[in-house]
Amino acid sequence: MRSSFSFISKFSFVFSFLIALSFAGFSQNQPDFLESVDSVGNNVTIPENGKQRKRPVRKKLFFGGYMSLRFGTVTDIELAPIVGYQLTPRFSVASGVKYQYYSDRYYNYDTHIYGFKVFSRFNVIQDLNRIIPAGISMSIFIHAEYEGLSLESRYFDYSNQFPGQERFWLNTILVGGGIRQPIGPKAGIYFSILWNLNDNVNSIYSNPIMRIGFSF
Repeated sequence: MRSSFSFISKFSFVFSFLIALSFAGFSQNQPDFLESVDSVGNNVTIPENGKQRKRPVRKKLFFGGYMSLRFGTVTDIELAPIVGYQLTPRFSVASGVKYQYYSDRYYNYDTHIYGFKVFSRFNVIQDLNRIIPAGISMSIFIHAEYEGLSLESRYFDYSNQFPGQERFWLNTILVGGGIRQPIGPKAGIYFSILWNLNDNVNSIYSNPIMRIGFSF
């Protein structure tokens, strides 16, 4: 269930793609009233008196997630939607669910993985273009996440910790960071690199863990 692409190849492809999006969508000068960018990449309007208007609760909500599809001898379908809330201009929290179907015709087995996650994200740099004026209006963030997944014991309990149980819960702590490229007034694409802090024989992840997702 681990990707066959190398870490360097994935990083190079995604980074080049995001840079291209940045120059395509943000090469023109931004209006004067777009004074800052919030924790999920939204432009924040500053009125003429210099005080930022308080945004309504619904404007602080955001949605998104990631998905992956692979078909062939190995079929791997993964869906992970999220909903989040922006607590401050830099700090946001979110929760979501995950479902994954994995089938391997060569070994003649299939399994269902499902669970939930909660995470927090902090923008270290809100707009890179304000530091390096090169037309790259992306944010840089750090990320901390808890994930709980239900797995079938016969396929994933390699340490035999759950004898006689059909399924067990795998608890995972992920930390890392990434970049987010706005592609509209609120929408954006993010790329993150995470590390599993409690990696063990039952883990389904191989460090580092790379994700490409979106939010809106």
